[in-house]
Amino acid sequence: MLRTGIFMDEALIKAADDLWTISRTGGGVDNVDLKAATENGVIVTSSLGVNASTVAEHTL
Repeated sequence: MLRTGIFMDEALIKAADDLWTISRTGGGVDNVDLKAATENGVIVTSSLGVNASTVAEHTL
């Protein structure tokens, strides 16, 4: 699980020997080096839009 303020760069991805997935708890993955993740076989996911309908219902 990765939150805002932490950057997963190539060095950190390579140093994590058993890393196979990075799950981003926010909407974007701009703090993850996607090229390095792909080259090292690491899956990157995001929770973008997961609460959109709930927010819309609450607004109404």
